[in-house]
Amino acid sequence: MTPRIYLLTPCLNSAATIDKTIWGVLSQEGGIAIRYHVQDGGSTDGTLEKLAAWQKRLALLKAQLPCEIEFSFDSRRDGGMYEGIRAGFDQMRVPEDALMGWCNADDVIWQGCLAHVSRVGAEFPEVQWLTGWSTAFDEFGRFKWTDRRTFFPRQILAAGMANGRHWPYLQQESTFWRKRLWDKVGGVDASFKLAGDWDLWRRFAQHEELIHIDRQLGAFYFRKGQKSADVSRYAGECEACRPMAARVADFRRLLSADPELGVTRITTGDDRGLVRSHERVGSLISEKIRFALLPLSAYFRNLRRRHQALRRRHERRADRGG
Repeated sequence: MTPRIYLLTPCLNSAATIDKTIWGVLSQEGGIAIRYHVQDGGSTDGTLEKLAAWQKRLALLKAQLPCEIEFSFDSRRDGGMYEGIRAGFDQMRVPEDALMGWCNADDVIWQGCLAHVSRVGAEFPEVQWLTGWSTAFDEFGRFKWTDRRTFFPRQILAAGMANGRHWPYLQQESTFWRKRLWDKVGGVDASFKLAGDWDLWRRFAQHEELIHIDRQLGAFYFRKGQKSADVSRYAGECEACRPMAARVADFRRLLSADPELGVTRITTGDDRGLVRSHERVGSLISEKIRFALLPLSAYFRNLRRRHQALRRRHERRADRGG
């Protein structure tokens, strides 16, 4: 029996973008089995009508599709995207060894992604989570970038430094993991509104190394009004979860325990077989860390200035009172 990959799309009022997301999943090639669920948060813009149409369309197209696909959707009001993600995965009843992930309703899973992820999972059962190249398009579908050079050493992820300020974001629609790892950390924290993925990666990395796959797996689409554009609120959620000073201390402690910064990669060899290797990225990473951690000095400078200004204010008040 072909192992299933479990994929979820959370959505709310996504009628303008969800068609490309759904078709990106249903058109996957490779003779694999996909369990795909869309968890809607109570849309009122026609999203539900589109989901019902896709369900009917799939019943007609099922025999013609190259993959075995089970599709479902549900709609209920929730407290935010991450609460919807938890509810959706709970409905799917994912086996502990299965690979899972989510793709938001304005992003896409790249063609061939799920077949490759399934192959990696089968050939390397010890791999607990993996990611591909970061790729982005603008709201008109125009290509922006594919980043093949940014790596995510475990120390950086576990310390919460991959926050878009000190290190690039880990692209969520290109990242997959085993259900057992999800269960080990307690899944995504539904109290987050924006930075729940950052927090999930931070907790994953405290248990397992992220494996880098040498290919594109998904793509992020920029568009006006999307929640992820609120960078200051995202950063505020990270700060509320784990203050920057504590993250810096975590990072230094992790580096002290394991000073070699490196990643494990799985590439396709000349014979088309998969090759696992460990790559030391010290020269690249050390250069990046030198610049990426510069904002930390500014952070502490500003903190000192605020404390000095507060102290002067208290001194002035004391003088007036005297």
